[in-house]
Amino acid sequence: MGRMFVTLLAFLFLALTELGQTPPLSQVSAHPQAKTENPATCSLTPAQAPAIRGIKLGMSTEELLALFPGSSYRPEIKQALATAEGYPNYGVVDLTFLPAGYADAFLRRFAGVRQIDGKLFDGQVAQFRIAYIGRESRPSGPLWHNVEEFVSKLSESLALPAARDWQANGETSKILKCNGFEIIASIYNEGGGDIMLRNTTYMDVKKGRAAVDEEKQRREFKP
Repeated sequence: MGRMFVTLLAFLFLALTELGQTPPLSQVSAHPQAKTENPATCSLTPAQAPAIRGIKLGMSTEELLALFPGSSYRPEIKQALATAEGYPNYGVVDLTFLPAGYADAFLRRFAGVRQIDGKLFDGQVAQFRIAYIGRESRPSGPLWHNVEEFVSKLSESLALPAARDWQANGETSKILKCNGFEIIASIYNEGGGDIMLRNTTYMDVKKGRAAVDEEKQRREFKP
């Protein structure tokens, strides 16, 4: 009887030892987890953003208008620049350039482009969009079957990260988020496409100015 008791104690000791060395089931995995790697990101800054047809983030108002001869004398341009300060623009100026108004520029520097939109902030380009003619235009442009095909061409031509590093932005658009700016590429039903570069901080500054102005008006209001 005593021998059986000693044997039982020895068995319990070995069992407890094994339990102490064996991790709980919650820590055991039949398939070891693969190491998760962060997705590739764009480390470019606004100063390193690509110039497209001579247009670049951060360029001055004078440098932008010089690309469109005669633009500084046009009434709509002068009006937009004159109303940049204060409510409701707070430093932002919206400009649009079409082939009908700048035939020479669009025949040379901007061949294949159907429209250019720009936003100035405090006298510098903070955002611009270039829209290209499509297959159904006259003269016609290239046909892009999908946005990946368009982005691949942009990445190759502008030395940008590959299309796989861009994020989906809807079915016909992709976005590349960089350090202080982003690039959005889109295609259209007629086969054309556009690319937009946008500084990601200027709108926050504008909103801050608007908030300060609104508070000032409330504070100074007299019934």
